[in-house]
Amino acid sequence: MEEKRLVQGNDFPFEESAEVELKAHNRLSFSQLTQTEIEKKLFQPCSRTICAFLNRNHECDLYLGVRDDGRIVGHPMFSDQMDHFRQNLVRLLTEEFSPPVDDYRYSLHFIPVETENSTFIVDVPAVSIQEKHILLAPPNQCYCEKAIQSKKDTAPHYVIQIHIKSWKKDRDTNKFEIWPYYMNEEEKCFTRYTGSNQEINHLQVVTNTFTDLRSLST
Repeated sequence: MEEKRLVQGNDFPFEESAEVELKAHNRLSFSQLTQTEIEKKLFQPCSRTICAFLNRNHECDLYLGVRDDGRIVGHPMFSDQMDHFRQNLVRLLTEEFSPPVDDYRYSLHFIPVETENSTFIVDVPAVSIQEKHILLAPPNQCYCEKAIQSKKDTAPHYVIQIHIKSWKKDRDTNKFEIWPYYMNEEEKCFTRYTGSNQEINHLQVVTNTFTDLRSLST
């Protein structure tokens, strides 16, 4: 994303499409949802969109901290919370996705958001840079998640950008001959259409793979 001035309450410069998804929340996986949120389907975890973008095999962007109507909200974060989010994203993609996602296929960016309190905000370094953050099922929280609760109004706000890149055969550590189809932590496979994700079954994955192979030979 080009350097743009993001202001809380203003409209985001991009709309949802086959290559762009906007989400107000920042829940990466189902393990970060409460039972009520799952039962009432209040949120869809980011892992579904990430999976769909990876399987689309194009340059795509997921922006967290932007409502569906395009209004910028942002997420309050200090260095600790950024570090926690980064660790959870790496763990999700390398330990829970199948096959594991190579690190060249994604990048993570924190885009500053101007708020009413922006002038008075001073970020602080991580207080425990050596300590591994803990992903706990709600309502339990890592220490850094508890720490931000009382500072939400004064903490710096950011839109979180997860940029997905296309597959490169010469950089693939799994030694695949063609780009793979990924499953997320639910062991489900998704692909992306205009502004929405769609689950595909194993037969569709096989069919799509043969189609991809034919396109390479023509």
